[in-house]
Amino acid sequence: MRARNGTLLAVTLAAAVIGSACGGSDESKVEETVRTYLNGIADGDGQTACDQLTGAAKRELTTALTELVPELNAASCEDAIDGLAENLGEDERRVLRDADLNVAVSGDSATATPTEGTSDVKLEKADGEWLISGGFEFPGAQTGNLDDGPAEPTPDAAPDEPVAVAPIRGRLQSAGYAVSEVDPGSGSPPALAALEVKLGGGQVKVYFYGSAFDAKAALRQFQPIEKENPDQFEVSASSSRLYVGTIEEPAVLPLNEFNDVVAEAEGF
Repeated sequence: MRARNGTLLAVTLAAAVIGSACGGSDESKVEETVRTYLNGIADGDGQTACDQLTGAAKRELTTALTELVPELNAASCEDAIDGLAENLGEDERRVLRDADLNVAVSGDSATATPTEGTSDVKLEKADGEWLISGGFEFPGAQTGNLDDGPAEPTPDAAPDEPVAVAPIRGRLQSAGYAVSEVDPGSGSPPALAALEVKLGGGQVKVYFYGSAFDAKAALRQFQPIEKENPDQFEVSASSSRLYVGTIEEPAVLPLNEFNDVVAEAEGF
C-alpha cells in the first residue's frame, strides 16, 4: 500500500488483582508474573509472555485467540501473542506496561481482575512458581475468557461518540476541512459511524469500528480494490478507524493530501 499504515488493533489487557495486599514474597512473585506477561505482550515477546502460563492455559489461550481472530492462524501460544502484538498501538502498549496491580493470595492460588472487565485472571502456584492459569480478557476485539471460551459479540452496543468520533471530527474541522457525518453502510464487519471529508474532486471517508480487529478485517476487503485502482483509491487503517479515499476517473487521488487528512485526524 502506498498510504501510511496506522497502528491497528485493539487488543489491551489491563490487570488488577482483588484486594490491596502489598509486600510478601508470594504477593511479589504474583505481581512479577503478571507484569512479565503484560510486558511480554507489549514488547511483542510471545515466548516470554507464554512462559508465564501453565501448559493448559497456553493451549486454551491459543484456541481462544484463534477462534476470536481467525486471521492470526496461530499454531502456538507464542504465535498467538506475537500476532496480537504486531497490531498493538502505542496507547495499548502503554496500558499493558503501566497496569496497576494489587495482589491477593490464598494458599496456592491468586486472582487478578482487569481494571475494566468482568472476569478474573487466575494464577496457581506449582513447585514454588506462580503461573497464570486462565481467566483472560481481550478488550478492543471481543471479550473472551479462557475459562468459558470467547464470549458472544454484543452487536447492540452503541459507539462512544464523544470518545471515538468527536475528537476526529474536531481535529479535522480545526485543520480547515469540511466534515459531515454520513451513513456507515451495512458492510461486514459493520462500521459504527462514518465521517466524510471533501478532498478536491474526491473524498475521504473515515469509518469507525468497534475494534481494531474489525478495522483490519475491513482494510483487507478494500485492498484488492486499491490494487486494481491505485490512482483513484487509497485506504489506510489506524486503531479502530479506517480511512478510504476515492476519486472518479480520470482524476488521480492526491496521495499527499490523503495522508494529510489521516495525519490531521489522528493528531500525528
